[in-house]
Amino acid sequence: METRTENFLSMTGKLAAYFANHAADITTVLPIFPSQRTLFNTKRSGMIATAVLASTDITGHAVAKANAQKDVEESTLKVGLACAGYYTLTVPDPGKKNVTDWNKSELERMRDNDLYVAGLRTWTAADPIKALLLPFSVADTDVDDLNSQLATFFAIIETPLTMIEERSGLLLELDRRENDLRDFLNDSLDTIFAPLQVANPLIYDTYRACRSIDDAPATAGAGIIIAFVDPAQLREVDTGTAINSDTIAITFTNRTSVMANPLSVFFEDAAHTLGDPLTTSPQTVSPGETFTLTAGELGYSPTNHVLHVQNGDGSLPQSFRIEIG
Repeated sequence: METRTENFLSMTGKLAAYFANHAADITTVLPIFPSQRTLFNTKRSGMIATAVLASTDITGHAVAKANAQKDVEESTLKVGLACAGYYTLTVPDPGKKNVTDWNKSELERMRDNDLYVAGLRTWTAADPIKALLLPFSVADTDVDDLNSQLATFFAIIETPLTMIEERSGLLLELDRRENDLRDFLNDSLDTIFAPLQVANPLIYDTYRACRSIDDAPATAGAGIIIAFVDPAQLREVDTGTAINSDTIAITFTNRTSVMANPLSVFFEDAAHTLGDPLTTSPQTVSPGETFTLTAGELGYSPTNHVLHVQNGDGSLPQSFRIEIG
């Protein structure tokens, strides 16, 4: 999900929490508020549901495909050269030899479908003689492995287009829902709350504070992370390979613009979940505060290498910014 969308959802989360906790007070001065709040919640829920689906990671598919492709290339080459040797030295047959006599660069240059066909032709030639290929350093299990690898590779190369098309459609739908919710906030909620500047400044000022979007730029370079954590939840922060030493400096800013209970920032192991006892000491940071500490001072070690941010507020989502190095 793009940082812009995360920041926008963080803002709507602040509004939703404020509306839930002060619905009676707001309704007293704005009788139209309940119906508008229902519309807001419906539009926000739809956007969140779409965002969850659109954020589904499909990079794992690319990794699986690369691994399956490598397996097929290596097995096709190994089994193919054994067949070529057999049909050259044991039972000379130039036609069958040519079908299986591959070289490494040739296989690596092939498109997915061509590689699959090459592997299938090789297996078809090798399977009837697999018990006779041992002198060429290929066992019958190697031929069986090629068959299994071909099945895995075929299943993978059949799915990516559908996955990409579905995700593209979801991203378009997410953009549509975000624009719809933005228009609703600008044209409806801002309009009905505007008179409270005079009638009830406290409610109006709180609304405007929740309405502000935490949108500090996230494009200053590598090692900068901007995200949010839901009320009373724990978030693991993916720092990539940026954290590799306990001497690396980490600058953390709580970007939340309204009063809330502080965030807790700490390193723990990858299995740490909400409610687990801490083995390291957290650093607390209230809305608007910033600290700079080394990774070691936050508990980093080769074992405790995952950065966690826990929201100590049960009502408000909070936004944060991390700069590494």
